[in-house]
Amino acid sequence: MAVREGRKQNSASIRRMKYGGMAAALTAAFLAAAVLLNLVLQTAAKRIPLSVDLTANQAFALSEESREFLRKLEKPVSITVLIDELTLENAGGYYAQAREIIDQYEKYSSLVEVRYVDPVVNPGIITQYPELALEEYDILVICGGRQEKTSLPALFQTGYAQATGTQYIQASCAEREISSAILRCVSDRREKVLLLTGQEEVYPDALRELLRDGGYEAAERNLLTDTLDGDARAVLLMAPQRDLELDMLQKLENYLDGGADRTLIFAAHPSSGMLPNLTAFLAQWGITLGDAIVMESDAARYANGLPYICLVDYAGADYAEDLTAPFLSPLGRTIVPSFSEKGVYATEVLLTYGESAYARPVDAGADWSPDQEDFRTWPALIRSTRTSHVDGAVYQGRVLAFASAASFDAGAVENASVSNRQYISNVLGAATARPDGLTIPSKALAQPQLGITQAQYYLYCALSVVALPVVILVIGLAVWLRRRSR
Repeated sequence: MAVREGRKQNSASIRRMKYGGMAAALTAAFLAAAVLLNLVLQTAAKRIPLSVDLTANQAFALSEESREFLRKLEKPVSITVLIDELTLENAGGYYAQAREIIDQYEKYSSLVEVRYVDPVVNPGIITQYPELALEEYDILVICGGRQEKTSLPALFQTGYAQATGTQYIQASCAEREISSAILRCVSDRREKVLLLTGQEEVYPDALRELLRDGGYEAAERNLLTDTLDGDARAVLLMAPQRDLELDMLQKLENYLDGGADRTLIFAAHPSSGMLPNLTAFLAQWGITLGDAIVMESDAARYANGLPYICLVDYAGADYAEDLTAPFLSPLGRTIVPSFSEKGVYATEVLLTYGESAYARPVDAGADWSPDQEDFRTWPALIRSTRTSHVDGAVYQGRVLAFASAASFDAGAVENASVSNRQYISNVLGAATARPDGLTIPSKALAQPQLGITQAQYYLYCALSVVALPVVILVIGLAVWLRRRSR
């Protein structure tokens, strides 16, 4: 009996050791797997987008336009941020959003490498590119032999609070700034766009930034003293304050009739007054320039409670494909087509004010009120095309006349609720035959909101706070009971 009892004890001891060893082995294997999984996820997170952005405007995620652009990259690109990575991480706030955007570029393309270099510790990065005058907080984008420089402060759009006399951050333009820098680096061809000067023309900073972000080379040319570059497919004439002389108009005429597809983009402004020479030039192209301001009587069709900041409609599909937001046309002058077709000329209205819009004379008094004839669907953009034949080839010269030069101001171009940035970019892309431009809007950062419904919020809370702990508890109890029964 003693021998038999000893054998039972030895057998039970062996079983306990066996199960204990298996449990220890399973525990060790589980811990090893957890550590390995953690290392794999940490490594993968640097190259694969694993995070989910729940903000309403996707402020921490790259747009589909940028992702598509990165998928089409054919050349390796490096992005070097001249700041210590830990310093930027500890900065938090708006810089956390900027870093999240920057880090995502290498996650969506294996050809992109992002690195952080402290120029204080590694000053060689600065001496390597003396022509760029690099400093701390700069961002260097390199592709082959091309370099583009931007900076961390340039990733934010600032505003000015008059009440406190201080600047504040309105929105983030980090994605737009980095994507456009990459575009400028990788583009084999930079289309030239001429900004015509000499008559006190006005070219807003927002328009210049739009051209730069789109990868265009913007060059100023004085109509009085300079010749117009034949390799430029588009020229801009924004709100001239003085009338153009006849020899200036002849330069424009020769440019548009130079045996190539070329476009003049003109935008009017009430402050310009009467411009008889320019008005006669436009009339030749079938565009009549008036001296009144277009205003809206329907409050639903103007912005900020100001009837001269009008929302206009798309009258044609050109330049407006997939656009759902309206186009903003503030302080627009009256323009109308004088014919639809006449010889080699053809006109088309592409943007229109609403039927509730009316024309108000610039010098109208306080007691003025519109008559019935003042109301009509005034055009906001007219395109005139002249077709010519040279040596058996067909060429088209175009004049695009916008009623409002203010449509190109920051208040319209940077406004995410209207389509001015996208529409103007489409116009420039068509004029220069360049389809690869980027039109990425800035993203508001003030008072971020989750882009999920209340029901989704409760569901996520239930899964993370209740369901997941319950599942872990049930699994733990099952393992404990199984081991106890043995």
